[in-house]
Amino acid sequence: MYRCFQSQLRAFALVAIAAIVPFSAEAQNNNVAQPSAAAQQNVQSAQNVPSAPSVQASAAATSQTPATTDSEIVGKVDFSKPRKSFPNLLAPYEGRTMRLPRLQNSARINQLIKDGKLMLSLNDAIALALENNLDLAIARYNLDIADTDILRTKAGASVRGVASGLVQGTPGGGIGGFGSGAPGAGAGGTSGGAGGAGTGAGGLVQSTIGAGAPVSSYDPQISTNFNIEHGVFPIANQVTFGVPSVQQNTANANFSYQEAFPTGTAIDFGMQNSRQTTNGRFTELVPALNSGFRFTLTQRLLSGFGLGPNLRFLRIAKNNREVTDIAFRNQVIATTTQIENIYWDLVNAVEDVKVKQRSLSLAQKTLEDDKKQVELQAIAPIEVTRDEAVVDSSNQDLIIAQTNL
Repeated sequence: MYRCFQSQLRAFALVAIAAIVPFSAEAQNNNVAQPSAAAQQNVQSAQNVPSAPSVQASAAATSQTPATTDSEIVGKVDFSKPRKSFPNLLAPYEGRTMRLPRLQNSARINQLIKDGKLMLSLNDAIALALENNLDLAIARYNLDIADTDILRTKAGASVRGVASGLVQGTPGGGIGGFGSGAPGAGAGGTSGGAGGAGTGAGGLVQSTIGAGAPVSSYDPQISTNFNIEHGVFPIANQVTFGVPSVQQNTANANFSYQEAFPTGTAIDFGMQNSRQTTNGRFTELVPALNSGFRFTLTQRLLSGFGLGPNLRFLRIAKNNREVTDIAFRNQVIATTTQIENIYWDLVNAVEDVKVKQRSLSLAQKTLEDDKKQVELQAIAPIEVTRDEAVVDSSNQDLIIAQTNL
């Protein structure tokens, strides 16, 4: 009886849970679908801000139709690793062609034009800068160059370095008002700012690169040599060879294989083969075959022994890759900062024009009122002259504000 009661209790619990779950899901859907009155009030108050509506609209457009950036084109290939040697054995040693950067504007700017007006928010301005800025396109290529440097050092070659300087030359991107350029600013933002190429000549401190034991090439070197030679030599004394002219045919086939390892070990393997025939009657060995074999194993015991000194270039290249990645992030931050400065300088210029227009309207209204009071002899005529000077000054301020805009 106890077991029967226990099974009935479990069945009742399952039915209760199944009944509660739909109501909880419906409640969650209702909470998501119906925002609170406070949230609606916050949205309405935010719409009173000049740039707030465009921010919300542009964020929705951005999430629906993401634009293609250069990072989706450049950087797909990992240049720090060689190509696979199967089925093409020469694939790891073949060159690669980089795609050209996109010089056309992204599709985002066309999506922001509504009724002939460009609805540009701060988020849209930053997104457009990240998609169309050539400084960032160059910085993306620096990442691939750093990966190529890693691949180069894996073969035992020395590092070349990557330029990691910060470019901050966007016109009008400086701090301190619209139109003030950043330090180092240039036409089109192509000149390096303070700290450009901050890691040395070519983006690398090369004062100690040549120090230490020499690093051998870790790529295998295979060489073959095959040649055939035919020669005719007139003989003055036929007694020696028994023929008036000696005809000699020589064939040589040589092969060598060389490879070094990061432990300081190097191997050298070679084979030499030659075959020589002649028409001399008194030559005993026809054809004459000569073969040779050579195998050399070299191990450094003091200078250049172990993985430490032989892989130092690889460690430097990996550190340069991290520096390049940080430099790319720094370039993104610098570009974003300049765009924000330009955007808010533009907002400041727009609002400044509105303020100057209101000041001019107030000065003109004050002038008209004072003229009426002068006619009524309520104030001195000098007040009208003072009001006219204020109107002229306000008009001058408005012209300056419109020029900055």
